[in-house]
Amino acid sequence: MTIRRRVLKAPHRSLLSRWNEKAPWHSRQLEIPRGDGRFRSLRVPCEALMRDLRRLYREVLAPLDRGEWSYCRGGRGAANAIQAHRGHPYLLHRDISDFFPSISTDRVRVALEAFGFKSRDAKLIASVCTCDDQLPQGAPTSVALGNLALRRLDSRIGVLSRKNGLTYTRSVDDIAVSGGKRLEEWIGPLIEGI
Repeated sequence: MTIRRRVLKAPHRSLLSRWNEKAPWHSRQLEIPRGDGRFRSLRVPCEALMRDLRRLYREVLAPLDRGEWSYCRGGRGAANAIQAHRGHPYLLHRDISDFFPSISTDRVRVALEAFGFKSRDAKLIASVCTCDDQLPQGAPTSVALGNLALRRLDSRIGVLSRKNGLTYTRSVDDIAVSGGKRLEEWIGPLIEGI
């Protein structure tokens, strides 16, 4: 398989030219209570960075974020994922713990390079879109970059599921596989291993 290098066109280039790798990640931190008594920490970028990240998402990342098994993008959300599993007698549901913090700057860079971005551009995008060496929950680019970072996982589980007559979906950090008795008997442990 040949990977074409992604060359950023003029609007993307002008956006990236304003940044440098040492650009500060100005944000405010919000603590939102979770159902289990703990708090979810959101890092909301400052207004100027938020504008740039929205533009980066629209012009660069949104067109790439088309994973077959991903249900966490415009027009295809968790409700659609739930519908995909309707009527199946068995459901395996797992949550990827610490999803956003577990995706490092380097992992984002590698995912972008694997998608065909030039090393310099991938490194710059990864450094601007991460904070404290992780994807910040609350930035407009984080879900799309998380989807790119999990493309291999989605492909492995998705292909295994399809071959065995199962349905696989992922909505951000929620993985679900549904189907018949075979899921319960031996595919469930195999999927958990992946």
